[in-house]
Amino acid sequence: NWGSWGSWQHCSQTCSVEGSARQPQQQRSRQCNNPTPSSNPLGRPCPGPSQESQSCTGLPYCPRDGNWGAWKQSQPCTVTCGVGQILQKRLCDNPPPKHGGKNCLGEDVRNQPCTIK
Repeated sequence: NWGSWGSWQHCSQTCSVEGSARQPQQQRSRQCNNPTPSSNPLGRPCPGPSQESQSCTGLPYCPRDGNWGAWKQSQPCTVTCGVGQILQKRLCDNPPPKHGGKNCLGEDVRNQPCTIK
């Protein structure tokens, strides 16, 4: 027969990823020792699993750092003929930071050369 189930182990992670189907798990085990099967004559092992797992509940969401989206032209070229500048902008929205994740590093605005013939 099986002995008693042991305590649940710590969760495999300290936070869960928002929107993920895979949640952190915790396990517990038990021993086939109540009594231990005989070795002579050979006894039958205990039926059923020696371990079980369950999803951890109540964990906070993991921080998600932000990442830059694509540069987009926000104003036309500064000249109608020759070489000028185009102002480009980008957003920290691919994805945006969430649950205490870090903001995007770097500039959100830049000037790029443009040539109009």
